[in-house]
Order: sequence, then structure tokens, then C-alpha cells
Amino acid sequence: MLWRVFQPHSRSFCYSDEDLNIMLEDIEICRKLGAAGVVFGVLTNEKEIHEEMLTKLIRASKGLDTFHRAFDEANHLATALGVIQKYPEITRVLTSGSKDKATEAIEELSQLADLSAGTGLSIMAGSGLTPQNLPAFLEKVNVREVHFVSGIRY
Repeated sequence: MLWRVFQPHSRSFCYSDEDLNIMLEDIEICRKLGAAGVVFGVLTNEKEIHEEMLTKLIRASKGLDTFHRAFDEANHLATALGVIQKYPEITRVLTSGSKDKATEAIEELSQLADLSAGTGLSIMAGSGLTPQNLPAFLEKVNVREVHFVSGIRY
């Protein structure tokens, strides 16, 4: 399984047309390599979902879609979730509930899970989750998917 996070720079989740073209090219490369999914997210300068760019990314990825933590920087999570729900191609939202760590966003993640229940859109909780804190987290938040990251620090 190959996943690629499409983020041409780390300044923000607001992208230029050139950035979008890089993301579209990366999606095509991942598709040719047999990726099981791709992860992306785009916002306007006003911190709302950039629907025009999102539509182009969805068309390019053809069903391999997860909206990433750009979601956490949106002004209103419930509103942003409503926008994403208009796109059935997106099957999950990776989010920490707009907090640094998912474990700090129990209420927010619970609300998002409730709002997405029965819609075909899954909330994937991520950031700060570990095998040690996961059982207690899952007792409080009704999500079916979680995201772990490990890295090597030099």
C-alpha cells in the first residue's frame, strides 16, 4: 500500500496554480505506481475549503481520496465537514480536531464523528496517538480509523 501526502510546500495549505499542477502530476505518478490512496487538502486564504482546487484533485485521483489535516486549519470544522461531504469521492478526513494532538480534542472529534455517521465519510483521528494511549482514546471517541506516524530524529 502506497500513500502520498500532496503538499508542495509547508508554508500553508493555500496553493498557487503552479502548486496545484505539481500536486496533479504527483497524483498521476502515484496512480501509475499503483497507490492505494492519496491524501490532500486545500484551503483558501480565508481558511475555507478551496472547492475549485479540490474538484481538480478529486478528478485526478479518481477515488483514492483522503482529505488531510488542512481540515484542522479551517475556520469552522462543522462547516468544512459539510463542504467535504458534498464530494462522495472523499472517503475520510484525517484530523486532530484542530488541536495539536487528537487526545486534546475529544469533544471536537466526537462531534465530527457524529456529524459524519452514516454518510460514507470516515473521521480518521491522528496526531499524538500511540499504542499506549489509543485504548483510552477510543473509549471516548467513536472513530473507526486512526493514523500513526513515526519518525527518526537526528
